[in-house]
Amino acid sequence: MSLYELENFLKVKVALTHLEKVSSLWVSIPSRLIKNKKAREAILLTEIRKRGLKAEDMAFAYQVIDDEGGDRKGLRVYLFDKEEIEEVFSSLIKRGFDVERVCPLFSAFILLIEEEPEKDKMLIFLTGKNRFLYVFSGKEFLFQRVYEGEEEGLSENDVTVLNMVYNYCQQTIRIKPQVLLIIGRVKNLNGLNFHYRIIDYKRPDEMFLKLKGKEKELLGFSIKYPKVQKPLKLEKYFRKIAILILLLALLTGVYGFRVWFSLSKIRENINEKKRNVIAMAEYFHGITSELQKLEGSPILNLLRDKTKTVDTRLLLNRIGAFRDIENVEISEILISPGGGFLKIKGEIKGDSFLKIYKAYKILKQRLINQGFLISSEKWDFQKGTFEIGARCEFKGSL
Repeated sequence: MSLYELENFLKVKVALTHLEKVSSLWVSIPSRLIKNKKAREAILLTEIRKRGLKAEDMAFAYQVIDDEGGDRKGLRVYLFDKEEIEEVFSSLIKRGFDVERVCPLFSAFILLIEEEPEKDKMLIFLTGKNRFLYVFSGKEFLFQRVYEGEEEGLSENDVTVLNMVYNYCQQTIRIKPQVLLIIGRVKNLNGLNFHYRIIDYKRPDEMFLKLKGKEKELLGFSIKYPKVQKPLKLEKYFRKIAILILLLALLTGVYGFRVWFSLSKIRENINEKKRNVIAMAEYFHGITSELQKLEGSPILNLLRDKTKTVDTRLLLNRIGAFRDIENVEISEILISPGGGFLKIKGEIKGDSFLKIYKAYKILKQRLINQGFLISSEKWDFQKGTFEIGARCEFKGSL
């Protein structure tokens, strides 16, 4: 996981993360609404739901495209893999980072190359032996490729990859990159079929210095993931209320203590203050109850650093219930008893697709019946191989 936390030189602390799985969609916005943030986000959510997706359960970012003098006005929406985003967010939350300020790495390059004269361009970013190769059309990110080179500087070993991506751009997505922008060192690029320009930064953070003054534009690319961010906001809100109530109770108590010793005539007022404190405590108890209702949220469990332990023997006992399914051969079972997580790999054999499919359905149903919640699944119906991730939904011991 490549993660860059930008601080000190920017007005706000921002994290840039490279994400392997990125797809996109286009949402047209009427020109009169393109500059209205609330209106365009409402249109965006409507378009997402029209496609049968749940915006509340999606990880996405968007880019406003408003060509001056042109008719292309809308949003380029970038969709990310939820498991990948949750891994990034979990790492940042453990360090107390505000996950409202996490942006995809390619968004920084969009801002850094917007003054370059060429419309269609490729950019390669070198950090150690890792190469991050991006393709842009105008200000829009099209696709990426990440690979590991044989040495730190670009050399003839990279030429084949660069030429292959360049040809793919022309033949498949019908654009012709006019230049390759290089952020890093170059040793030898003999045989490269197109122009390149070197932007030589010795360290990545020197390149990100050019983002100073563009904080607002960068945060416009911030990743939205309501499933995580909404409970987190609610948690912060409840904490502020709890602190306020405790401060009020403390101030009231101090004030009452001084009055009790100085003026006997206002003891009745002190009792009233105490009743107010009790009322505040009841209100605080109500807030605590609301927090308890959210205990099932994975992100709240993470914030409170709690784990639910599932007895390993009980877990193995439940697993044994689906070893005897006909035509199903389990090759590997990975168990994480601390969190009740399970991953099963194997193969289903059969002389027809229908038999293989029925056996796969029986396996899934058996998992569910044994108290597992399926969180991920990969099934190759041609080869019959499968990989199922599940989480234990029960507690207990033998």
